[in-house]
Amino acid sequence: MRAAVLTAPGIEHLRVQDVPVPEPMTGWVRVKVMAFGLNRSEYRSVTGQAGGMTYPRVLGIEASGVVDLDPDGALAPGTQVATMMGGMGRVLDGGTLLVRGGTSALGLAAGALARDRGCRVLATSRR
Repeated sequence: MRAAVLTAPGIEHLRVQDVPVPEPMTGWVRVKVMAFGLNRSEYRSVTGQAGGMTYPRVLGIEASGVVDLDPDGALAPGTQVATMMGGMGRVLDGGTLLVRGGTSALGLAAGALARDRGCRVLATSRR
């Protein structure tokens, strides 16, 4: 698969390259990414402002696409999904969604979609 890979801090170390297709762990799904964006966290990774980074690092933690493989069978192949950084969207109960980073583009979209489906939406933001 093609991926945006950062091999060291600095934009000059960011390349689109072929990497092995990952196998999802139990409880995870594999997504065929159709579009992705680089968020503030990844900007900090590229510019060397984020501590504790290991390289190489595949960027694009906020993405949209379709389920390619779900070992648990909860989501059918072809199901449209959006991914968010590190648990940024959590269902608290059957009708409440907590969106961390509620002012990000994906956070706003997730909140709007959840509200349209009758969920109560709670959101956090850095400021």
